[in-house]
Amino acid sequence: MLLVMHFLLICGVWMWMLASFGPKAAVNGSGFGSDFAMFWSAAHVQTAGGNFYDPQVLYRTEHTLLTREGETVFEPRTLIRVGNPPFFFTALRPLATLPFRTAALLWIAAMYALFAIAGFGLMRGLGWRRYSFPLVVFLVTPQVLLGALYGNAQAVVFAVLVAGLLVAKRYPVAAGALMALALVKPQVGIPGALLVMLLYPNWAPRMCSAFVAASGALLVGAGLPALMHWVHSLYGYSSDLATQPNLASLSGLYAPFLPTTWRTTVSGLAIVLALVATFITWWRGRKAERMELAALGWLWFVWFARLERSTRNRMRFASACRISR
Repeated sequence: MLLVMHFLLICGVWMWMLASFGPKAAVNGSGFGSDFAMFWSAAHVQTAGGNFYDPQVLYRTEHTLLTREGETVFEPRTLIRVGNPPFFFTALRPLATLPFRTAALLWIAAMYALFAIAGFGLMRGLGWRRYSFPLVVFLVTPQVLLGALYGNAQAVVFAVLVAGLLVAKRYPVAAGALMALALVKPQVGIPGALLVMLLYPNWAPRMCSAFVAASGALLVGAGLPALMHWVHSLYGYSSDLATQPNLASLSGLYAPFLPTTWRTTVSGLAIVLALVATFITWWRGRKAERMELAALGWLWFVWFARLERSTRNRMRFASACRISR
């Protein structure tokens, strides 16, 4: 009976979410599935040998493909751009062979299922005896619901970080290699992987080595031209940071007011500061498996500064589960 009630609760929240969005709740290029529409279009461009990191090329491709299928295109067009690494779009090529709506529905269902599996695995792996209600609460949060409905890749990042967290103690090399897949969203995956390494300082060197090696293999396999286009696209995100929705808390404090050079400089310094703090924390705590003050400071920094709002709650969920064990 309890499981039935939890299932009905999830269904009720889904129905409320769909009803509250009205016409925008449709799965198309401008409503739910709009993030996936960019991924799907970028996979088409990659298959054709084009530069999908060029916003103009991506917009024209998305507009052509979706219009041909009778779907609408997301506006404003300045937000139609991708910053995921090339290997992500290579993995999406099979879905690009399907009609958009079919591919989008499959992707959305897969992302929500991945959230559920990762959340369940996290609590089960950390020894929780009661996890059905916390899992339901997790699955009905707007961050999880909207992350899946818009077709973002956040579920992939969350799942691989959770998997790395759970196997880090027994298989640190496998954990590091697995967490390299979190590079599908590097602004989240890198700090998240470092957070997992901080939680297990004794195994951090092996995890870090495997993470760097696997990341290098994934990136180098795409070829130098694709990597250069990707790096350029990341700088484009930094340049247009003030126009992006759902900014991280720290970025939101200065992005609308500072010129491009200063925004890029402040973001770069924050990353360098985080990396230095991570190294110092690991060096000081490499003999013990306890979280020191500096590690807790990095945890707060990841939660409230470097991660976008839609991802921060999922990292809180994972970290809180680990600490409360």
